[in-house]
Amino acid sequence: MRLSLLGGQGIDRFTDNSAQETINWYPYTASGGKSKLALYPTPGLTLLGDFGTGPIRGEINYNGTYFIVSGSAFYEVTETGNNIPRGVLNTTTGRCTLADNGANNGQ
Repeated sequence: MRLSLLGGQGIDRFTDNSAQETINWYPYTASGGKSKLALYPTPGLTLLGDFGTGPIRGEINYNGTYFIVSGSAFYEVTETGNNIPRGVLNTTTGRCTLADNGANNGQ
């Protein structure tokens, strides 16, 4: 009997009934062997930097510039992983939604 082991093995309307999901693996078409497809893992992540006291409550990438809210602090993150404090919020918990106004290229 052939059994397909590639991809998620079942997405059901109830996650407790079908909890299998393929994450961070990509299919590769093999040139030989018994199977024509194989799954390979994606490369690992590298720590970019340490930002505030956490947790990360919100983030946005705007025109190539990355901003985050960590704890009560608002930061701009540089390409090298350094953070530039840009402001302080009155709250330290809960999710933050960041957006630009879209006018004048968001400026």
